[in-house]
Amino acid sequence: MTPQGQVNHIVTSGGGKGARDVGISSFTAFVDEVIHFVYVEIGLDRLVLHAIVGAGTELDSLVIDR
Repeated sequence: MTPQGQVNHIVTSGGGKGARDVGISSFTAFVDEVIHFVYVEIGLDRLVLHAIVGAGTELDSLVIDR
C-alpha cells in the first residue's frame, strides 16, 4: 500500500452477512469483496495490520515504521 501524501487511510468492514459491492477511486490502493477481519499489532517503533479472510489466510497487510 502506498501512502497518499504520507497518510494511510484504511477502511475495513468485512464482517457480517455476506460481502457487498465496493467502489474504487483514483486513490484506492486495494479492494476486495470478501468476509474478513483485521487485527493490529502495535509496538514501540512499528504498527502492523493484517487482513485475514474467513478461511484463515492473510489477504493483505500493512507495516508502518516509526
